[in-house]
Amino acid sequence: MERGILIGIAIGIIAITFVLPIIQQLESVIVNALEVINGYSTRKVTKMNVEIAKLQEEAGVEKVETQCIGFEVPNVTYEEEEDEE
Repeated sequence: MERGILIGIAIGIIAITFVLPIIQQLESVIVNALEVINGYSTRKVTKMNVEIAKLQEEAGVEKVETQCIGFEVPNVTYEEEEDEE
């Protein structure tokens, strides 16, 4: 019985020492691959935004900060209200 417990503990130590770092590295590789995919879409959106800005300049439209999906981001700054006590 004691020998089985010792073998279980040894297998646990080996698993933590060798298997866990391998799993962490695989996770890191997967996350980096997903970041690369996200980078491609970000680059495509940036190119579209540049094209929109060029078309606005050619058409003589007032310069407006627009996004490629058509939403306009307002350039409004809000003043902080002081609490009156």
